[in-house]
Amino acid sequence: MKERISRMLENRITEDTRRIVGKVVRRMNGKEAKILDLGCGDRGSFDYFDADIISADRSRDVLARVEGRKKVLADCDKKLPFKKEQFDMVVFSGVMQYLQKPEASVREIWRIIKKRGTLILTTVNRDSSLRRIGAIKKEPKRSAGEHKIFSRRQIVGLLPENGFKVKKVLGADFMWMPKNLSSNLIFVAVKDC
Repeated sequence: MKERISRMLENRITEDTRRIVGKVVRRMNGKEAKILDLGCGDRGSFDYFDADIISADRSRDVLARVEGRKKVLADCDKKLPFKKEQFDMVVFSGVMQYLQKPEASVREIWRIIKKRGTLILTTVNRDSSLRRIGAIKKEPKRSAGEHKIFSRRQIVGLLPENGFKVKKVLGADFMWMPKNLSSNLIFVAVKDC
């Protein structure tokens, strides 16, 4: 029963995150931008079909289920198959906890994003209220491939160390929650030249 409730909460939080990311992309004038949805998953990180969007994931099976977008096979733990300063915006949603070398991945995103381009990074929050009360497991789900779960403070430190200026931090949860306690965190950052 507890596992079922935990899955239900995680699904609801994921949908809330997708909705918020979609709103952020629209507000950032994503319609005229070249956008990379890196680590897109089978549904994409957000619903927004009016822009030039490339979906990238390391799984051919996942990419086969993505509809209505250009697709590229790319492993976020390796050098990305894109040119320097190719994208106006990179959406990197729900990937950080699966990376073996997250700092190297953020540096690689810095390489492919244009000057003053936008990074929208989402990740689960190590310090969320649901993790604190045990409704969602505190430790990484090793069986699902998770390596590390980050706190807000860690990401706010990691982004500037790798060339990004954090502009905004948002929270996503199944109900209103202060962002520091939200289950998912959404970081909007700009490439600092």
